[in-house]
Amino acid sequence: MTIRVNLCFSDGKTQAVTLNAKALNQGADGAIHASLDGQYAIKLYHDADKDAKRQDKLWQMIAQPPQSSQQGEAGFTWPIALVADNKQRFLGFAMPLLDLSEHVQLEMLLSKRTRALHQLPDDIRFRIKVAVSLCQQIAALHQLDHAIIDLKPANLSVNKRSAQVCIVDCDGFAIKGPKGDFPAHQYTAGFIAPEAYRQQQPPQALDQEQDKFALAVILFQLLNHGLHPFQGVPKQGRDLPTDNQNKIGQQLYPYGAKAHADIAPSPWSLHLDFPAELINSFSRSLTSTSRLSALDWVGLLEGLTTKLKQCNKASSHQFWGHSCPHCQQPKKNIAAPKKARKKQTKARQTRHQQPYTSNTPQRQNTARPTSPAYRPAPRPSINFSQIWAWFAGFKLSKAQLASAIVVGGLSVAIWALLFGMQLNPAPVPEFDIISGQAELGLTSEPPKPKLTQEQP
Repeated sequence: MTIRVNLCFSDGKTQAVTLNAKALNQGADGAIHASLDGQYAIKLYHDADKDAKRQDKLWQMIAQPPQSSQQGEAGFTWPIALVADNKQRFLGFAMPLLDLSEHVQLEMLLSKRTRALHQLPDDIRFRIKVAVSLCQQIAALHQLDHAIIDLKPANLSVNKRSAQVCIVDCDGFAIKGPKGDFPAHQYTAGFIAPEAYRQQQPPQALDQEQDKFALAVILFQLLNHGLHPFQGVPKQGRDLPTDNQNKIGQQLYPYGAKAHADIAPSPWSLHLDFPAELINSFSRSLTSTSRLSALDWVGLLEGLTTKLKQCNKASSHQFWGHSCPHCQQPKKNIAAPKKARKKQTKARQTRHQQPYTSNTPQRQNTARPTSPAYRPAPRPSINFSQIWAWFAGFKLSKAQLASAIVVGGLSVAIWALLFGMQLNPAPVPEFDIISGQAELGLTSEPPKPKLTQEQP
């Protein structure tokens, strides 16, 4: 099954294309389909008329695209044409189609396990190359006075071979131009700048400052085992928020040059290996409003790449300090308190003692509990081997056995008699309404009343 639509370009030309009816991706705003010729990705909005300014915003984006610094690769899934049906009704927009077999989300680079799963290089030089590419794309966008606002790893696609970054979901950007300013309306917790969060402002009010903060968060994650820069261990006696966004609002940043009074770094952090200029740049961009621009990060990261040292024990280990921090990482998880650890061990042993079978009770989803009214009752079953073992456990003499047989036989006879009486009850006398005399006999159905003229 296919879908036919028309592409409308800024020069007035149109082109009919055929789409695969099966969507590549679905979102709250629309669905993305691939053209059968493999050239375009088409976003069809669920409700194209929801925003009256949407077409003006897209036309302005088409007229003012950012210049990608990547050779032969798109740095953005930027709109290149509007999409309409045969009656010229607006449906969505067209953009370059990425080769999904060659790309992964940037989130897949943030842990050793996901890097191995997607066959990505494990050394930090590849991730620095990704970081530089990301900064270059954002710098090109900022030169046009645009802003991403909802900048997060899920909206970033990475080429597994070249490490080049492509930024997706571009129609949600904050766009400025001769036809007016079009704000962004989406943003994600954990990446919102502290001044916007504390003042209860939408991040779009910060414009490019919001991008600078979110960029610093992503760069920290790329260089530090995927750890969020506000993720740490509360110091003893401190009652701290558990979510990263509230920690951002309270400036609970534990990775600066000076120790924080309330929160300590994660034991898995590599920040102690970072050069001083890198530590200071993160502190400046994450805890103040004097943040590095995307172009500043490009120069800093490219310079730090040349200072990396190679570990003698593992080819995938590189570092900046005096010794390899990867080889010195803790081998075990942080130990729980003794009481909690005993309870966890006991529960773990209990789980291991119960092997999984098809009848093993499973943990229910507390968000959607099963209604007792629809819970099937267990099917009755008879285990004859257990019954025989129960009888075999009794040691009876011949006299006791004979008595048991006699008593059992009498019981069966009595129950048979009672059962037969229930099947053949005594006849109930019926009365003749006219004579008033009782009649003996059974009727198979209630007597039918005689209809008279007075009866309605």
